[in-house]
Amino acid sequence: MKVSQIEHFDQKVHSCYAPHPKPTNDSIEKINDHFGIQLPGALIEFARHSNSFSSWFASIGPDFDSHTHIIRINSFWRRRRKTRRIPTDLVIINLGHDEDCDCLDVSSYDPESGEYEIQYWCPEVSNGKRWQDFHTYIADLCSK
Repeated sequence: MKVSQIEHFDQKVHSCYAPHPKPTNDSIEKINDHFGIQLPGALIEFARHSNSFSSWFASIGPDFDSHTHIIRINSFWRRRRKTRRIPTDLVIINLGHDEDCDCLDVSSYDPESGEYEIQYWCPEVSNGKRWQDFHTYIADLCSK
């Protein structure tokens, strides 16, 4: 992860929530096992170094009971009625305010880079905007 991207994000998205606990090797392993994926290294590094991570992203730390944890947020959207339920090939990575969810598309995993495409999803949009990887997603997020 480019440090300048983290700094740029922190300048654009001011910290407005208490910080999530930093991800640990154990929390990452538990999340990976839960979803059957490998979280992208760029996302993990971003979580470890961004001061404003908790203002936009779901926690990937050891706070598994928090309503802002990635497992809890995704569990909520997987229990919704069929017309509002997130597709099984998406894993929400942001907080999903206003039902706007930015997700890893697990069907797009590239084992060489360890990256996924990121896709916008909400109940009313089945084929939202896509970014080729986490770096591109952050660059676009910071350009607004």
